[in-house]
Amino acid sequence: MTYYNGFHVSELFTYDPETGIVRHNPDRPKESFKSERGYKIWKTKCAGKETGTSNKGYMCGYVRVMGERYNLGYHRVALWLSGIDIAKGMMVDHIDGDASNNRLNNLRVVTGHENQKNRKINANNTSGTLGVNWYSSRRKWRSELAVNGKSVHLGYFE
Repeated sequence: MTYYNGFHVSELFTYDPETGIVRHNPDRPKESFKSERGYKIWKTKCAGKETGTSNKGYMCGYVRVMGERYNLGYHRVALWLSGIDIAKGMMVDHIDGDASNNRLNNLRVVTGHENQKNRKINANNTSGTLGVNWYSSRRKWRSELAVNGKSVHLGYFE
């Protein structure tokens, strides 16, 4: 499991798998703060409150433990607090493509390759179909797909 400066992530946050919301743990140990003053400020401003902001759709934020700042993605925190470990090199995929939806039934641990299979179509895609783009020099649509990380050309089409 994941620790920050000796404190387990469950001592710092709580998580509701039904809503996907991560909150500051109101029972966070006083010892995880650098000073009594810092603890008192946190207790009045943050304890029990929803945490995080949206960064490119992903809910994330940071936590200070003993003065050290740690940046976190709350999709990872959600899995850790649910007892799911994320092996090195693995990623957390939002099954429905909504990066702000951190409900447990929407998260899965995958490889980078598997994560790319679930990506949305780019905003500049004019065909509306993944793997199809306009090839202006031939004035035709070009189709390609990736197999084992290599691009396979399927042809040009009217």
